[in-house]
Amino acid sequence: MPLDDEAAGWTELALQAAKRQESLVAEILDVFSSDRGAFVAPPDPAAARDLAKAIRDVVAQAQPAARVRHAEVRAEIEAAPLRVIAEETRLVRVLANLVDNALRHSPFGGLVMVSARREASTTRVNVDDQGPGVPKEVMPYLFEMFAGGQTGVAGTGLGLYFCRITVERWGGGIGYERRPEGGSRFWIRLSDGPEPSAEREESVRGRN
Repeated sequence: MPLDDEAAGWTELALQAAKRQESLVAEILDVFSSDRGAFVAPPDPAAARDLAKAIRDVVAQAQPAARVRHAEVRAEIEAAPLRVIAEETRLVRVLANLVDNALRHSPFGGLVMVSARREASTTRVNVDDQGPGVPKEVMPYLFEMFAGGQTGVAGTGLGLYFCRITVERWGGGIGYERRPEGGSRFWIRLSDGPEPSAEREESVRGRN
């Protein structure tokens, strides 16, 4: 039996809440396993992940949360193939954490923009929002565990910490800067991965 608009809306919110809880549990497990030295081995430098696809997936997944805030989440991706050295599942989670964080601090009806471009042998991803920005006194602790306690904003304070330890494990970098026009910009920088060889592409097609 089809749901009416109100029931469908509540169902969407419930599914969204369940997804957040699932992500939170995985995030906590990843953070504490990392601190105990049990983090999954760094990705193979000979492999590469499709960053553009990961960004598109995260932007699509963020739409229900954006609609609740009457906000917009968009992607602006360089046309050239963007392949980076990363682990696929955690890459999506890092991007999702940054987008969720941007939405949480955006004004009602705001815009969150995810952009990506190559810089020499690396690729940089920016996640921009139109929020109030990070207070100066919080910046030194921004990527530390439980930094949320410094801001007074609800949350575990693990999201940005998880992003930092993950990206740094991949040999990349992460940072924050205020946007000249107002709002925040969180960025990550990852090493470019090799393009898949013709033999590998042919092998993949042969298995499909």
